[in-house]
Amino acid sequence: MATPEDSDTEYDRYLEERRDANRHCYDAQEQIDKVLLTLSSSGLAISLTLFHQVSPTPEDLAVYYLKASWLFFGVAVMAVVVSLLASKYAFSARMDVLDADYHYGGKDVSAEAKWARVTAATNWIAFVAFAFGVLAFALFVSYCL
Repeated sequence: MATPEDSDTEYDRYLEERRDANRHCYDAQEQIDKVLLTLSSSGLAISLTLFHQVSPTPEDLAVYYLKASWLFFGVAVMAVVVSLLASKYAFSARMDVLDADYHYGGKDVSAEAKWARVTAATNWIAFVAFAFGVLAFALFVSYCL
């Protein structure tokens, strides 16, 4: 039979995990703005600078490479945003799991696992899109030089 000390220890563990999950939820949401601002402004500044200074009258193929890089960078940014949102939802689902475990003695981690899979998939999409964006931008620069 559980003693009152066991119950207090379990409750303290629950509160600590709940606080951690809540903190991660807020941190993930906060990162969305930072990532969007940083990637969008950096990509725009670099591409506009090089577009106008390196090749004021680029050829059709160079413009194609530049537009392709913008597309891939845009996909990467959107994938990162979706990933961060999914991460936030995964942490929210984790809090729900902790609540259910503490209050009702059962765990249903299906929602948490779903959002974790979405986060992992969008992280890979962002990485691949960013790599193709860098490649397309490098082709643009090399074609213009």
